[in-house]
Amino acid sequence: MSPKLVADPRVEASIRRLKAMGLEVEVLQPSGNEVLIRITGRSILNYLVRKLTKAITYPNKDVFYDFEKDAMFIYMWRGRPRKTVAVVVEEEVPEEGEGSGGGEEGGSGDHA
Repeated sequence: MSPKLVADPRVEASIRRLKAMGLEVEVLQPSGNEVLIRITGRSILNYLVRKLTKAITYPNKDVFYDFEKDAMFIYMWRGRPRKTVAVVVEEEVPEEGEGSGGGEEGGSGDHA
């Protein structure tokens, strides 16, 4: 009988790398020939926030995921920040269906 798949060095290394990325990993073994890796959504979002924060070179920035609005926001400012990103999102971003928000993106596309 062959050893369980979870004992394969490549699988073990993959799990180690996922954990090193800061992901919350749970390893399930439906059978000796199967491995199911569960990664929490929150840890995926935290990883993405870290990656985006590192990728943006502008020094005054904050990356924030709003679970109620189901959207990620990147807040950049000049000088001292007037508020936290969560407060800016709450005050400035309309609820879905309340308008375009006046940002760079969006609008009706009718520019005759």
